[in-house]
Amino acid sequence: MANRRITDLTESTALTSSYYMTVYDPNEVADIQPDGYIDYNKKIALKNFANLPSQSALTWYGTSADGDLSTTASISFANLTNEAVLKNYKNLTINTGHTITTSNYSGFLVIYVGGDCIINGTLTMTGKGARTTGSVAHYVYQAKGFMGSYIPMFFFPVSSSTGYIPIYPIGAVGGGAGTNGTAASYGQTGGGGGGYTGSSGTYGTSWAGGTGGGAGPSATGGTSYGGAGGNAVTPNFGGGAGQPGGLGGGGTGLSGGTGTGGFIMLVVKGSLTIGSTGIISANGVAGGTGTAGGGGGSGGGRVIILYTKSFTNNGSITVNGGAGGGTAPTAGGNGGAGSITIREVSVF
Repeated sequence: MANRRITDLTESTALTSSYYMTVYDPNEVADIQPDGYIDYNKKIALKNFANLPSQSALTWYGTSADGDLSTTASISFANLTNEAVLKNYKNLTINTGHTITTSNYSGFLVIYVGGDCIINGTLTMTGKGARTTGSVAHYVYQAKGFMGSYIPMFFFPVSSSTGYIPIYPIGAVGGGAGTNGTAASYGQTGGGGGGYTGSSGTYGTSWAGGTGGGAGPSATGGTSYGGAGGNAVTPNFGGGAGQPGGLGGGGTGLSGGTGTGGFIMLVVKGSLTIGSTGIISANGVAGGTGTAGGGGGSGGGRVIILYTKSFTNNGSITVNGGAGGGTAPTAGGNGGAGSITIREVSVF
């Protein structure tokens, strides 16, 4: 799965001036097309030839090719499994009671808005994490109003002026038998929970929270890279959450929920307003229940929000891990929470 960068990229390898900084994905070997994918030798403009911050990075905010959208019903973007979805709106309003998501589990959902964005409904990748290996990406940004000198952003942490938003290939660690998955550090997804007296959850990836372990004796652990939840083998124990959920052990033991927390990136050039009924979510799902013990929940995902003009949040932004199946004291471990990044950015 190729990575995407929100910065201004050029195919030219002749631009060796200090006005440019090379950016690359070490997993790529050649430039394919000038479409925003990170390839081997693309460069980002730091300054223009008048030695002023470059304004050519208007591509940060997409093309607006999808026009204005004010939802009249819920939308589930058609995509193949593990296929990322990229939308370019001029202005976007998700109205109350409407949901925007993808039809299948996805690499990630990226929405660019060239104007304003209002969310009174739900933008979600809950349960839509991709079933694939993780990848590395760096989303370079400039803090709003910053006009100072630039530094090699890959080698320094995010600061109040310039930096990057990291995407890590491996998320937080899964929990052991009956214990919660680890909550994400900055830039990660959450780990899957372990099944009660069963098997461990798995770590997350860049595109998905970790999967939950199955509960009970001889249970299997969650599958890595956002795969299937662990199976319960013994009757009355629950399966772990994953893609798909792990099988329950029969009797009262039920299968784990299907899905892991996914990935959302929302880039807004104008004002972003989340109303009182507005929700942005990339949560994990619950493990399977069972009277003898429950399976582990899947980990929460990743949300990145970049805006330029203003940001108002009267609603909620969540990347919660899914609950462990069952009830105390025989509940499975909860999935770990994912991470949220919100940055005010500017064009240079």
